[in-house]
Amino acid sequence: MIRRFVNTFKFIFKSLPFLFPFIIALLITPSLIYLSNQTYYHFNINVLVPFWGIFCLASIIMLWFYYKVSFKIRKIVLPLFFFSGLYLLISEAFTPISVGKIVDMTELTDIKEPVLYTCIDIVLLITAIIAGIKLPHKKLRNVYSLFILIILLLNTYSFIKSLHPNTHIVRTVKLQPRHKSPIKKHNIYQIAFDGYSQDYFLEIAKRNKIENEFDGFIFYEKNLSNDRWTGGSLASYMSGTFYSADMRRKFDEWRFDWCEKEKPSLLTDAYNFGYNINQYVSQLWHHFRASSYITIETIAKKYYYGKLVAEMIDYIFLRLAPNFFQQEFFYKGIGLTSRIYFSVTNVNPYQAESYYSVKIMEKLISDEAKRANQGEYVYAHIWIPHGPNVMDCNCQYNPPQSKAVDLRTLDRYYASETECATKLIHKFISQLKQTGNYHDSFIIIHSDHGRNHKNDALLMIKPPDKSGNPMVISDLQTQLLDIPATIYSILDIDKTIENAHSVLSKDFPQKRDIHMFDCYANELEVVHYLRTWDGKKKSLPPIKK
Repeated sequence: MIRRFVNTFKFIFKSLPFLFPFIIALLITPSLIYLSNQTYYHFNINVLVPFWGIFCLASIIMLWFYYKVSFKIRKIVLPLFFFSGLYLLISEAFTPISVGKIVDMTELTDIKEPVLYTCIDIVLLITAIIAGIKLPHKKLRNVYSLFILIILLLNTYSFIKSLHPNTHIVRTVKLQPRHKSPIKKHNIYQIAFDGYSQDYFLEIAKRNKIENEFDGFIFYEKNLSNDRWTGGSLASYMSGTFYSADMRRKFDEWRFDWCEKEKPSLLTDAYNFGYNINQYVSQLWHHFRASSYITIETIAKKYYYGKLVAEMIDYIFLRLAPNFFQQEFFYKGIGLTSRIYFSVTNVNPYQAESYYSVKIMEKLISDEAKRANQGEYVYAHIWIPHGPNVMDCNCQYNPPQSKAVDLRTLDRYYASETECATKLIHKFISQLKQTGNYHDSFIIIHSDHGRNHKNDALLMIKPPDKSGNPMVISDLQTQLLDIPATIYSILDIDKTIENAHSVLSKDFPQKRDIHMFDCYANELEVVHYLRTWDGKKKSLPPIKK
């Protein structure tokens, strides 16, 4: 038994050079892409499973090949595979930092092909050919295998060590049982439209002659987001906190505190107060107390998983392919694999969040016909009009036909998608009025930031038991952090949000300073400054992530 194990190990050890290109392309590179983007993948490593499976299949084929062929053929082929793998490894090491993290694939419209990188590619290729001819491979065969084994072990150790504590292979969403006797309190609807700048709302509502439909609402024309980016902004107004050095937590841990177990947050407090939590979100933000959960995974699970895999293949190629070939592969900012996937599904993978956000909001609206009229907290985060703007004013999928569009065209597409979002809001309100739940409901419509990550965020609120009167435009200097303070005030929950006030309070300050952040301006720090009551900017010490 032991001898068989030893012989098997020796056989695999000697055959490692044949597996080297597959180890780099299917194990090491995907793992590095995943580790750099764990929050993007929501800590779900099943995106790597197809690559592991293909590697296992390729390994079986190569081991069979190694076992069957003669020693003479092995001697010829071994350098070819080893130096191919070495070329891929060095290409991975020289990968530009710009493709290390997936922030927004739409930014890859112009892949740089520096002459220096092309020269390095040529030198590597010539070196590999010379090494393949001149080196004494028979003597170095074990050295090759030992080198590969060390690389593989180091990568495995680094991968395991770098995994986030929330990592899982199979994503299971455990829904909470609904409260048997929900509280006799008005429903709360908190609906965020990502990237909706407040300046557009009144104009669109007036042009479509629907401004009178928003009776009972207060529109806050001077509202600001506390962070220019979704990650920091959403975490702030859902947890009622700012990220600070006193927390002794990493930024990526804090930003998910609002939806994780036993962490103080708006939804947790609402659940403990007696509300059923209903989530409709474009991203995979699942609050552990949710009793219903609708997201892109539930609307289009197979499509979403296929999108992630196609995207991963594109990134692998972008990191490993010869420098001079990258623009041909990423034609107009879309990778070859994603283009094929696009042709099959008719939805560009990089535009899926916008497309399916409309479906998620329409699902929320249709669910109102059967929703109870009390004790329900509906939280939604809808990924429009955040770019890429691909939905027209009637919420139909109509992306730009060319990546090379001017600023005026971009403005037009943003305005169209903002009009789509506004019409969805109007459709939602009309449904509430039709079911008879509008008057009693507490409705907060807002965004997380404005267009192009500016701070002019939408905020409009309809207090409970208010309707009939025309919409009021308020010039109060509000902020998104005031949202939890307002909700706690309406629910009579005795909880103070530092630096925040209920926007419905008679004691709301006329002059106030607002804490502002930029969580992605710097990879290592969160930029922090104070916007004073007279509009000036006062820099504060940055916060380490």
